[in-house]
This record gives sequence, structure tokens and C-alpha cells, in this order.
Amino acid sequence: MSKVEPSAGTDETELEQLDDEALAKLVRERANQPTIPVSVKDLADPVGWVRPEAVTRQEAVGYAALTHPTGWEKVCLVDLGTLYCGQSPSTSEVNTAGIGTPYVTGPEHWDGHKLTLGKWTTNPKRVVPDGCIFITVKGAGVGKLFMGVASAIGRDVYAFKPHDNVSPRFVEHALRFTVQDVLRPAVGDMPGISKSHILEHEISIPRSRGEQESIVAEIEKQFSRLDEAVANLKRVKANLKRYKAAVLKAAVEGRLVETEAERARREGRSFETGAQLLQRILETRRSQWQGKGKYKEPAAPDTTNLPELPEGWVWASLDQITTQIADVDHKMPKAFEGGIPYVSTKDFTGDNEINFETTKRISPSDFEALCKKVRPIRGDILLSRYGTVGEVRTVETDLPFQASYSVAILKPV
Repeated sequence: MSKVEPSAGTDETELEQLDDEALAKLVRERANQPTIPVSVKDLADPVGWVRPEAVTRQEAVGYAALTHPTGWEKVCLVDLGTLYCGQSPSTSEVNTAGIGTPYVTGPEHWDGHKLTLGKWTTNPKRVVPDGCIFITVKGAGVGKLFMGVASAIGRDVYAFKPHDNVSPRFVEHALRFTVQDVLRPAVGDMPGISKSHILEHEISIPRSRGEQESIVAEIEKQFSRLDEAVANLKRVKANLKRYKAAVLKAAVEGRLVETEAERARREGRSFETGAQLLQRILETRRSQWQGKGKYKEPAAPDTTNLPELPEGWVWASLDQITTQIADVDHKMPKAFEGGIPYVSTKDFTGDNEINFETTKRISPSDFEALCKKVRPIRGDILLSRYGTVGEVRTVETDLPFQASYSVAILKPV
């Protein structure tokens, strides 16, 4: 890859073009900045709007208490359009081969942005026109609504068709804002809302369809900007992984900070080389040996095809710098309420955290049996072997726990 030098105003697109060395340089330059630059414009609130985090309608203010501008009025849906109640054909009259009339049975057809047709019926019981707002009236998805198309609808779906002087999209947005009022009667094991719950529901609406359409256009403009902001944040998150990888790469290659050899030369003094440190570690390892049988020197790594190291560094194998690398027996212990944490890779969270609150618990007897082979303690290193392979955590607690066989336990000298 050709080398691209970072500039002070490097944006996310340019970041993606940087090679590892340039990215590491940029990371070092920005190390003291309090925040990571995000190329997302500040989102201004339209006049009279309140941010969602500032007030939630259900928690802070009832819809009935909201005032509306001059030229607006509160109107029941019964006065704004027609409601169609869905009816379901028999299952033998429904297909996925595209034969007959498109058939919508619930929110499973809606992906959050568009309607996806996957069913058709040869005997439609209730066909609705284009421009309807589909409302799920039964089951777990009750209250979910989305813009529909000309199609047949099943019994779990109602379709509201606004009059010609009313914007369907405005009614959709108004319903999204007030849907909890519609859902209030929907309780029980099989929650549902009735025709009257919908038709008697009030929304505030401008009398002019032109004003309704202007509001819809502004809503969609703001939503589009929010979607763009979310997309940019996702890109930042992806680049964070590259930042971290670049920092680690620079660190282990001796390029992140001044090396001890460089510092010693600048200060006119001697220093302990990596080879000397490794020799001390090996001597300590030998003196602390408590295993069975005769002590066996750990094998040094084969450096034939390894890159050149900075002055004063040396290659070492994990075997050389640990006293033990092991995992527990590969027999899953039974869960035991109130027992001792049994950590697996799913409990690895954040950058270097272990979530002990949600871990499986095992009995004290199983814990003691597993600890006969290896027991993790503060300062040990946990390395994931299954699932997300290669995740590393340092044990920073004195609380007793055991790691599952999906995790290798490394005990540094």
C-alpha cells in the first residue's frame, strides 16, 4: 500500500487509506486529545422541538397536556379516514410462489425501512388500497405500524386509509409518537387493540395538507441526518479497532515510545538488555519449579523467519516466560445456584474486563476438583481458545473463580 501521511484534519474516509505506520503516527499525535474526532455535524433542533433525551412523552408529559400551534386541531382518526380490519384466508390458500394477491400478516414483513412481500393468497378476504398505514393489533408485535401497499391483510393487521386531504405519512408519524396511548388497553397474555381503540384515538394535525407535507419532509430530513450520524459512528467504531491494532503493533515493534537502548544512549548510561532480562526470568522460573520429575528447560523460539528486533530486545516463547499454561478438564460442570463463578469467553467484555455478574456458577466441590489442575489468580492471563479466539484478559481480582476449558490460563513468571 502506498504511504499516506495523516494531516491534522484527517477525516474518516482518509483514515481508511492510511497504512499501519501512518495510522500509528496519527494515534501517537492524537494520544493527548480528550476525544476521538468524529466527522458528524452537530444536529440542530428545529424551533419548538424537544430532544427525546430531554423529555419522553410517557414519563414527563401526557399527550393530552401537549399544546398545538395555531391552525392545528385535535381530531379522532374516525374523522380522518377509513379503517379496514384484516381477515385471514385458510393456510391452503396462502403461498410463497407469488401466485395471487400480495398478503401481509404482521410486522415480520417490515424491516424498519421497507415492506418486504413474502406471501400471496389466491383467496383474499380483505384487500386494502395503496397509501394505508398498517397497524399490528394482536400478539407480541401489537402496536407496530408501517406504511403499507395495496394488498390483502390478515386478521392481526388493520389498515388505516387517510382521506385525500390528509397526508398518510403525517398520520404515520403522529401515530408513532402517540402509539402508547393506543396500546394502553392492550394487556394480558395475548394483548390486542380493537377497532374502537384506533378510531377513537386523537392526534394533533394541521388543517392544511401542505403544512402536513412540509412537516413530513422536515422529519424525514432530520431522520436522514440521524441515520448518517449513526453510520458515521459505526465507521468510527470500526476504525477504533484499527487504532488499537496500530498502537499494539507499534508497541511490540519498539516504535511507540523511545526504547530503553535509545534512552540509555541519550543519558550516557548502561541498561539491562532483553537477553539479560530473559536470563533472569529463566533462572527465576527454574528456582520456582514445583512440578513433578526433573526440571526441563523451556524451548527457545525458532527465530529463523522472524523480523529483526530493536536494539536491546530479544525473542522469547510463552513457555519461557510463564510457569504454567493450562486449561481445566473438558467436562462441563453443572450449574449451581449461588456458587462460584465459572468464566467463559462470553463473559469477556470491554477492552480488558470480565463480567462476573452474569457468569455461570458451579458448586464448591466442582470448583475444588477443577483447581487441582490449574487455578486462576490475580496477575494471570486468560486467553480465549474458542468463540472469539485470541481475546486476552488479565486477572485483576482476588475473588475465587474458575475459567472454562474455552479459556487458557497463563501464569507469568
